[in-house]
Amino acid sequence: MKNKKSISLATVVDIQTLECLLYLVVNKSNKQIVSFLNKKKVSQSSIDNILENLEEDNEKLDGFFLRTPNGLRFLFLKEYKGSWDDLDVLSHELFHLVDFEANYRMFEKEPEFKAYLHGALFKTIRILLHKEVDKLNNMACKIKKKK
Repeated sequence: MKNKKSISLATVVDIQTLECLLYLVVNKSNKQIVSFLNKKKVSQSSIDNILENLEEDNEKLDGFFLRTPNGLRFLFLKEYKGSWDDLDVLSHELFHLVDFEANYRMFEKEPEFKAYLHGALFKTIRILLHKEVDKLNNMACKIKKKK
């Protein structure tokens, strides 16, 4: 039986291909996000920029990708249960990351590299998220067995 609850995650993903870090947050409150970013020693201006976007878009969007003026890459997903819709949102937001990086690093006219990059990022983050979903599902199974 599939768990209907979303995972809750805040982590930093090392994107080796791009030699940068991606701050990935799933199903966290603004207060939890600020706490996570403070622990990671993120600048206050980046935190303010992220909060501004969260407050503007939180009710309307399922997720967003943002690069702060300081260069921090931030990916927010409102929830992630492992559904097809969740994968669609992840793919969509990663496209924005790839599009930004293509323009920033001047490989926007290299469609094959952009496609490989999108595929590699999608696979890496999907695996990370699905491991969290599996942990959540396994915990739910253990709790039901104890009853």
